[in-house]
Amino acid sequence: MKQTFVIDEEGGITVFPSRKEAEEAVTSNGGYGFDSLETLEASLANAPATMATQIWNSLPGVEPVKGFKSKGVAAARIWKQIQSLGEPEETPDAEAAEPVAKPKKGNATRKPKAEKKPRKSAKKAKKAKAPKKEKRAKRAKSAKSANGVSKKLQVVAMIERRGGATLEEIMRETGWARHSVRGAISTLGSKGGHKIESFKTEAGERAYRIA
Repeated sequence: MKQTFVIDEEGGITVFPSRKEAEEAVTSNGGYGFDSLETLEASLANAPATMATQIWNSLPGVEPVKGFKSKGVAAARIWKQIQSLGEPEETPDAEAAEPVAKPKKGNATRKPKAEKKPRKSAKKAKKAKAPKKEKRAKRAKSAKSANGVSKKLQVVAMIERRGGATLEEIMRETGWARHSVRGAISTLGSKGGHKIESFKTEAGERAYRIA
């Protein structure tokens, strides 16, 4: 990847591994970015006359100067000098010459095969569906009383009485919860064709009767 350099406001040069990082540095801290001799010349053309001298004198290993004949000469010398910036340091010969031990083929280990999940048998699949059938049977059984009469018919018979039937009486007779009784009463009125009256007894209990 092509290196990009940034000149800060004091004339120091920093090298970045990518143009994107250099642009972010310029946006955050200001300065000028360049990645070629031509773009360096363009940056110096817009900079103060003393900037080229400041840049050169800030470079490591150079002999300081008081000025350059032109910005073009300064750009050429600076560009040549900074080519070594950012290069990785060479490793010692001893380390480079040291052979790397190759792993023995016999030491290679094989990855254990993933265990296959056992498939569900047809018998297990049938057993899994069994609870649904049991639930249906329970619901069908609960819809009828012990003497085989539909619980809804029982409710109708109770609320047809002159005094009707209280909510608690219907719950005891049918074994339904409070909300189930109210739902059944509502269904009998809306779909069963019955005109049902809801009222409170003298004791303050909720009761129902067919009007």
